[in-house]
Amino acid sequence: MRLGTVPLLPLTVAALTSAAASLARAAEGDVAVGGEFLLRIRVPASGLSVRQRVDAIHDRLAEILADTRIGMADVQVERARDGILLILVKRHPLVTVTPADGQANGLSAQRQAEIWARQVRKVLPQVNVRPNPATGQR
Repeated sequence: MRLGTVPLLPLTVAALTSAAASLARAAEGDVAVGGEFLLRIRVPASGLSVRQRVDAIHDRLAEILADTRIGMADVQVERARDGILLILVKRHPLVTVTPADGQANGLSAQRQAEIWARQVRKVLPQVNVRPNPATGQR
């Protein structure tokens, strides 16, 4: 009986490795703040890779969240001079939304920007009122 289970071990390890690799790929473009999903970057833009875009958004979030009073009305979508859409939080740029971002999700850039902005409006005010677990402060 023991010999019958030995061939399954390599298959199980291969399946788990494949599943882990799939999860890692799916999470590569995820932007989260305070443990809450914010948005998913799927394509490079403006010479930045997906990872670089995510890192830039996280850097911007650190600055944006320094303001402890963020409300839903503080999140806006605006069109830049070059036609690219920007999601702004209290006039601070958070993320650019390109036609490729929309296309990656079967949407127009405008629709993609609206969806991301709606999620930002929902999440940022929530995470900004939670105390910091390390310090107990907001």
